[in-house]
Amino acid sequence: MELTYIQMNIKTFFFVIILSLSSTIIYSQQSKIDSIQRILFENISKDSEAENNLEILEELYQLSFETNPMQASQFIGQAVLISDSLINDSLISIKWQTRLANTYFEQNKLHMAMRFYTNVKEFYKNSGTQEQIAYSSLDFGNIYSALGVTKIAIQKYQEAYLIFSEMQDTTGIVLTKNKIAEVYSDNYKTDTALTILYENLDFIQNQDTEVQAKTYLTVAKLFQNEYEPDSALKYYSIAFDKYVKLDNQFSVAKIFFAEAEVYLFNEDFGKAKESLEKALNIFEEKEANHKIAECYNKIGEVFFLENNYKKALLNFQKALEISEIVSLSIQKQVSYLYISKIYEKQGNTKKALYYINLYNDEKELFYNQNTKEGFAGVIVLSQNEEKQKEIELLEKEDALKSQQLKSNRQLVYIAILLIIVFLAFTIYFFYSSRKQKKQNLLLQVQYNKINLQKKEIETQSRILEKATRSILKGKDELEKKSNKITSSIRYASRIQKAMLPTKKVLETYFNEYFVFYRPKESVSGDFFWLNVVDDNKRPTLFQKNIPIEEKKIIFSVVDCTGHGVPGAFMSMLGDAYLNQIVNVQNIQEPEDILYELHKIIRYTLQQQETDNNDGMDVSLCVVDRKNKTLKFAGAKNPIIYVQNEEMYRINGDLTSIGGLQKEKERFFTGHTIDVSVPTHVYMYSDGYQDQFGGKYGRKYMAKPFRKLLFDNHAKSFLKQKEILVKEYKKWKGKEYKQMDDITVVGFKI
Repeated sequence: MELTYIQMNIKTFFFVIILSLSSTIIYSQQSKIDSIQRILFENISKDSEAENNLEILEELYQLSFETNPMQASQFIGQAVLISDSLINDSLISIKWQTRLANTYFEQNKLHMAMRFYTNVKEFYKNSGTQEQIAYSSLDFGNIYSALGVTKIAIQKYQEAYLIFSEMQDTTGIVLTKNKIAEVYSDNYKTDTALTILYENLDFIQNQDTEVQAKTYLTVAKLFQNEYEPDSALKYYSIAFDKYVKLDNQFSVAKIFFAEAEVYLFNEDFGKAKESLEKALNIFEEKEANHKIAECYNKIGEVFFLENNYKKALLNFQKALEISEIVSLSIQKQVSYLYISKIYEKQGNTKKALYYINLYNDEKELFYNQNTKEGFAGVIVLSQNEEKQKEIELLEKEDALKSQQLKSNRQLVYIAILLIIVFLAFTIYFFYSSRKQKKQNLLLQVQYNKINLQKKEIETQSRILEKATRSILKGKDELEKKSNKITSSIRYASRIQKAMLPTKKVLETYFNEYFVFYRPKESVSGDFFWLNVVDDNKRPTLFQKNIPIEEKKIIFSVVDCTGHGVPGAFMSMLGDAYLNQIVNVQNIQEPEDILYELHKIIRYTLQQQETDNNDGMDVSLCVVDRKNKTLKFAGAKNPIIYVQNEEMYRINGDLTSIGGLQKEKERFFTGHTIDVSVPTHVYMYSDGYQDQFGGKYGRKYMAKPFRKLLFDNHAKSFLKQKEILVKEYKKWKGKEYKQMDDITVVGFKI
């Protein structure tokens, strides 16, 4: 078969590759590849048989196509040149060109992949089987999908699917439907994509083939993209088992890497590092430099998130060394960016600025290169479409002419046809050349604009660098001040925590209990308070000679206005005045304690004369084990208790402690509860039930909170706290911040 115009260009392209191949230094390759290359060079220098050299190139390709795609493309280039020039076998040449197109596709060089896929498709259209035509359509679908041209991608996949269905080719059918599912997933049609994938799994459920493993892998990636980590890990595990059975270590390593990204999303740094180390070991064994660099960058990211900057820097530098050797622009950008962040965290402004400039330069270089490749891709697509139309037109014209060529005038018609074809090609190449010149002129104008913009950016960058130095200097001063403030607040937090009842005290008076206490900031507007008195109204918290059964336990949960530092000030006032009312004034009835607390807060904050309306919401109870009673009074906050598998709620009064008072006197209502049977008591602030989260970003609400307490009250109090914490984290998720201070206390009488 004669070489087409594209094939002639390809031959020239590969000749350039071969000339540069002999001077190319290949880093970090297995000794086996090196030794086989030496044999190949010896054969070429001795002018050995082309078939033998193709066998050697086949072995080199098999060793390198997964681990070093760039090197694999060089071996393919030699093979195409040999098959075209030396043995003149178009079928073998097309096989190698298909591999080259696949290699370029894996490297995301779509315009180059399109060139060779086009050549392959034309060859198979004229002399190929149905299966080869179907796979060619599948390849074109992949190209259009990568370019984001969804409609044409689906059309190409459907063409392939129809052929595979007619042939009853199970592998082809499943591969094609997997690709269609990926397109739907990319366009947010997740349910449709999952339906297709599950149908595929049912279709091949009894097969242990690579296509089955790929299907499970596609499902796992879909769930990962939908932020469903548990489902993603489940299907990654199944795909892992399949690839282990197939002894496909490279795919096993890719799954380890994907699982690490899921663990990283869940902030499970230990498991993420464990999976990345497993992936790295396999990639290093295979000497896949592009994947090794990616692994080191990801491990560095994990250490960075753990604030272990020393180990993070070490891994980013390893990734950078490999990326420099094999020209991995994306990985270099990742390394530069994180190294800059590390130095910024360490206060090394000079190095931070140096690496962020390297990052910007590499990013700009990568952008410019991809912009040029993008222009080339558009031109190739345009040429392919025009060529396809021209071929279809000529085929129709040939068919029409063949019907008219009759009798003795056949030679005349053939001559006329050749003249027409010649003129058509002459006109086509004339206009194509003019069009190409216009496009080249347009590209030159755009290049000049980009060059001008680059110079402007460089000027602005110098100005920005100077401003950055000034900003970073101010930033350092602000950080010092911030550190002082933060240190003071931390110290205040220790003081505030010291005033809370200790674990030892709580265990003395409550056999079974839990405390879920989570301030919104370092210091809190919530606090819980405990005191003990006897029947003679004497404080007995520190008197060991009085039996516990004769003591009355006064316990309170208080939610002060605000949170952070303002709330903490109020909480210190509340704690001090509760101690004064009970220990000095000898007041024990809960409603009287709240009455006195209200008066003293209003007096202290001068709320009669000022606009200050700060106050507290309080639930307070007195537990009398001797008489088997619990007395309760509340300022807005309720108390919940469970007896005989029934839950009861007593609401506090509708007024707060302190704040605006329109009534002449503010009294609080006392309630008495019989606790002669086992009783579970719960007291809390409103922070838990007011937390935003869930699927629709709404509050948790009081009713679900009470149900959560009741459904789990029979469990141990340690387990109850664990459930509360887990439900809170699940509800809040990573999207929503904590809204308020949280205090939930439970105990059993």
